[in-house]
Amino acid sequence: MNTLVYPLNLGTIAPPVEPEARSADTLPLRLLRDELAIDAAIGEVAGATDMLVRLVGIVVAGFAAHAVTVAGISWPALGPGAALTLGGAWLLASTGGFFAAICAGLPSYWFYGVVADVQAPAWRLAVELVRVQAVGAVVLLGALPFWLAGSLGLHLLGVDVSHSPGWMGLTYGLPFLAALPGVFGLYRTFMRMRVAAGERSRTPAFVLTVWWIVLFNFTAPLAIWSLFTALG
Repeated sequence: MNTLVYPLNLGTIAPPVEPEARSADTLPLRLLRDELAIDAAIGEVAGATDMLVRLVGIVVAGFAAHAVTVAGISWPALGPGAALTLGGAWLLASTGGFFAAICAGLPSYWFYGVVADVQAPAWRLAVELVRVQAVGAVVLLGALPFWLAGSLGLHLLGVDVSHSPGWMGLTYGLPFLAALPGVFGLYRTFMRMRVAAGERSRTPAFVLTVWWIVLFNFTAPLAIWSLFTALG
């Protein structure tokens, strides 16, 4: 079988399906459709730096769209001024808290990556972790219009969803629920790095992914809610 070798020895992997059709994909589509093309683009520091800037832009756009949705859901109950203030505070808190959690957890991710023999420098792991949320942002941008429409529809039926802890808790959690496909992609990336190191066991890549989920799901909500409370 023909194989494709990526920079930094990221592994010998079967080439992606339909490369001609996917070569013209925009970055959001490639995030969902062609992991290997992204791997190739971030295999060196220069390419990773350029990609990181673009991924950060996608993540911020996702959080901004989510903040607009939070404001839109709250608008009927709070009025325009308070709803916009709430949306702005949530945008700053979610964006700042997310990147603070990435920075806080990166040394731990790198250390356990070394233990798990996942061959990746810290800068590569940083790109991979932002990539997870960029995938979530693309999924989120497709789901938010329906969520907002459903919330406003319930309001018209007399259900005040803006004061429902369950509904609003789920609303605030949407960016991270949408990132689940990115988490699965992170596991596959760790596996490709393991293969590049000559290892085949799936357990270390699985454990490292679970560690990322546990640590991030502790630090990110804490950082975001602390900022949101301070801004509110």
